Amino acid sequence: MTAVAAWAQDAIELYERGLRCSLAYKKIAYFTKALQLNPNLADAYEKRATHYYFQEKLDKAIQDYTKVIELKPDSMNAYLLRGLTYLKKGHGEGLVAEVNRLALRYAGLGEPEDSKALERSIDDFSCAIELDPRVAAAYSYRAEAYRLMGMIDRAIRDSTTAIQLRGDQKSTAYAYATRAEIYRRIGQNELYKADFRKSVELDPYSPDYPPLHVPLMLRYSVNTAALKTVSWLGLLGIIILTFVLIFKVTLRAPEKRDKG
Repeated sequence: MTAVAAWAQDAIELYERGLRCSLAYKKIAYFTKALQLNPNLADAYEKRATHYYFQEKLDKAIQDYTKVIELKPDSMNAYLLRGLTYLKKGHGEGLVAEVNRLALRYAGLGEPEDSKALERSIDDFSCAIELDPRVAAAYSYRAEAYRLMGMIDRAIRDSTTAIQLRGDQKSTAYAYATRAEIYRRIGQNELYKADFRKSVELDPYSPDYPPLHVPLMLRYSVNTAALKTVSWLGLLGIIILTFVLIFKVTLRAPEKRDKG
């Protein structure tokens, strides 16, 4: 066995150890060691990127997904996941971003967003759609990026397409929620209520609904079923809950949906 072949085998073994490991930081360490031995191991980049995503290390996640795309240019999943990472970066995460968004929203001044990241997310979702036009999730999340960019007609179109494609329940629920938020903002209250109700029916425990505008600390610190009532509380109630969480609650980490 040549030295190169031996390194490749060792890289696979380290990658598989990472899959079996239950601790995120050790998984990342194993994937990193595997990539040091074999820089062309696309699956290791993708798995490591997923953990970076949940650790809020979005730039590192984007770098890894970009490497996957370089190695596997026809990977629809890599474009979709990188698009989601750009969307998360563009939307703004963390308590400060959420509070700023709430303040601007109730003052009628719009929402602060990272437009460059949103534009890149739209490009990635578009690439995913080109590779597989039946991927409902790509339309669903591109709709949210369009909404945040103020491209309302395109957002409604993509949300509707995602709903019609009947993909997985989570992305379909997200499409309904995105469209519901648009209807709410343009004063179509009956359409808003219908779409919001459908989004909850499909995914009642999701913390990700755009219409709620709930600080992320709340999303990960209270019963998610109760979050469905928060949109009715108004700014004062949300601010009170936020301060309660800051001073009274020990936060738990968000659940990682890791099948690896």
